[in-house]
Amino acid sequence: MELELTAGAMRERVTAIALALPEATATSLTGQHSAFAVRGKKFAYFLVDHHGDGRLAINCKTVPGAASAMVADNPERYFNLAARAAAVFTERPE
Repeated sequence: MELELTAGAMRERVTAIALALPEATATSLTGQHSAFAVRGKKFAYFLVDHHGDGRLAINCKTVPGAASAMVADNPERYFNLAARAAAVFTERPE
């Protein structure tokens, strides 16, 4: 059986995982984007069709160099957003 998650179901899943972290908060839980932060510092975004790219994605901060290595290792799954720093990767949820 193939599991297909809608954007809403995926947002709920990502939100539950993010809010399980200590002191995590979420903003803008509807529409195309959700942001997750600890003490006001953003650590992840859930993106739906970001700037019309047609993707459902999770955008997270990483340590320097990790994002580039992840993209190089598995470009079918990971990609960098042009508008973000190199220490950010985006994962295509399955």
